[in-house]
Amino acid sequence: LALLIALEWSGAPTATVHFGGALFTLARYLHAWGYTKHEMASFGRIVGIQSTLLALSYMVVASAYYILTS
Repeated sequence: LALLIALEWSGAPTATVHFGGALFTLARYLHAWGYTKHEMASFGRIVGIQSTLLALSYMVVASAYYILTS
């Protein structure tokens, strides 16, 4: 949530903020869904955590870009 706020305050376009939030929400849903299916590693958990890290990285890089270019 803090990264979404930072992204918004850095002057990023609305579509960029929405994409980051939607990707993060979908990733967390996949991770939770995978966790309910199996205690150990499953497709949902693996894809969910990788997508979560991708979403967080995307928001950090986008925030840094918009802060440094403004």
